[in-house]
Amino acid sequence: MSLLGLPWKKTFRRIVYNLKQKYQHEIYFEPKEVFKFSSDIVKKCRVSTDMALGGKTTAQLLMSPSERTAIFSGIYSKDIDDNSSLVRSGFGSINYKFNKGFNLRPYDFFDVRLRGDGRTYVLNLRLEHMADGEEDVWQALLRTKPGEWMDSRIEFRDLILSFKGRAVAEASLYRVPVRNMISLGVSFSVSDEDPNEGSFEIEMESFIAGSYRLKGEVAYMKVHDDFSQLTPKNEGLYDFPRRVPPPISSLDAPRPKE
Repeated sequence: MSLLGLPWKKTFRRIVYNLKQKYQHEIYFEPKEVFKFSSDIVKKCRVSTDMALGGKTTAQLLMSPSERTAIFSGIYSKDIDDNSSLVRSGFGSINYKFNKGFNLRPYDFFDVRLRGDGRTYVLNLRLEHMADGEEDVWQALLRTKPGEWMDSRIEFRDLILSFKGRAVAEASLYRVPVRNMISLGVSFSVSDEDPNEGSFEIEMESFIAGSYRLKGEVAYMKVHDDFSQLTPKNEGLYDFPRRVPPPISSLDAPRPKE
């Protein structure tokens, strides 16, 4: 008899079966379109700037002449009204709320097809489980190249939790719970090096959720242990990929698979 109370041959076969399941596992999910900009999507997006708090930045989100993309643009200003409580200004954002929680658990990243002005924008993702979805947000940098179409990849494991605009240090100890995404947006903020006034513009087509083709232990963990993203502290222990999408020359370029 084995220590588990089962005949040793049966116990051995069960151990072998579990090991095969763990190390021969393979998993991959086809890319999923979270949303593609359209006239209806643009109408449902909320556009906001520092003007609501006493700043002077203006912004708009409009469909492009091609009717295939949306353009978030405006004029920022660092000036602040005399009676405003703002410490600094020069920021704006767009935000889209889903009708119900959007489950992204099978996926590992977003590919955002865009054309920017060379500035760095911020992707904002809010989740259903949070007590105050307007204050808590997971964020990642959305870098652009001047006038070039590109697929900007946002790894879910790189998202940082912030509260009222400040990073929550303890959040880096946990995986991003992307099960129920309730809103997705993009924001812009000037830096100290920027002039007092200027323009910004980013053109976007779509947000596509993608996954890596995983094999072996890491695939097993993703399926059975709710290991949907590996945090930086675990990198090196598991063979979890990190890939940059290839350069593209136009809006109609083929989509990256993984």
